Amino acid sequence: MMFPKAIRNVPHLGWVLSPGFDGVVEGVRYRINSLGFRGPEIRRTKPKGTFRVLCLGDSVTYGVMVHEERTYCSVLEKRLGRMLAPQTVEVINAGVPGYSSVQVSLHFSQDCLPLDPDLVTLCVGVNDAFTIPNLCDDDKNLYVPWRRFIRKARKTLGHSRLFTLLDSGIIWLIKRRPTSVNDARSSQGMKPRVDLQSYYDNLLSIAQTCRRRGIPLLLFSFSLPDDYSRAMQRAAQNSKAYYIDLEPAFEHAAKTLANNPTTDAQPDVAFERPHAA
Repeated sequence: MMFPKAIRNVPHLGWVLSPGFDGVVEGVRYRINSLGFRGPEIRRTKPKGTFRVLCLGDSVTYGVMVHEERTYCSVLEKRLGRMLAPQTVEVINAGVPGYSSVQVSLHFSQDCLPLDPDLVTLCVGVNDAFTIPNLCDDDKNLYVPWRRFIRKARKTLGHSRLFTLLDSGIIWLIKRRPTSVNDARSSQGMKPRVDLQSYYDNLLSIAQTCRRRGIPLLLFSFSLPDDYSRAMQRAAQNSKAYYIDLEPAFEHAAKTLANNPTTDAQPDVAFERPHAA
């Protein structure tokens, strides 16, 4: 959940983070740098000798209701910094709440690729699979009815704990949706924001761009319906990108923390490069 001022409407992308925003919501500080990314200021031109990581995604990457230093982007920067010392490591949080793969692909090519990353990570798909009337990213008028409703609701209920919980419950709802896109389409005539083929095409486009530029890409699968998770893995296989299934790691961490709340669970992650032996 965020202040409406933290988001501004733009053509084609629908919305972006408001550069220079700095505010506290439900005890969590959100600061947007002058380039429109969550976190501290960064230089548009990569400093010499810096290893720059770009993390693409939606609210999971952005870190809704998560303190900045606890987002996985910040944690990754600290750990890579220790691993690659004395080289400087810079991790850019390019996540935007509510983004689908359509928006992430455009955001990547227009705003992120010029930053010259050495490594790109991508975690997206929950919003693609979300089904709701009059909301389809193939529509050139990027889901205007939905955006107006959400903006009005946030202005009215932005400080409501109940609304925050409902807003945060979208991922849970996605997990309960039919695992087949065809099932979703037959349910009350609704379609996903991004159909399965378009989702695959968007991931493949990002992966192929990275490959042409010699940039390693890591695709993260987390909280996705089965068919979208398989599409992500297929995109990784066909582009020779890395694929990481985060579900086992999070399940292990949740069980570990449930049994011992004081433990800093750091489970192994199921990691594979599909084209590798």
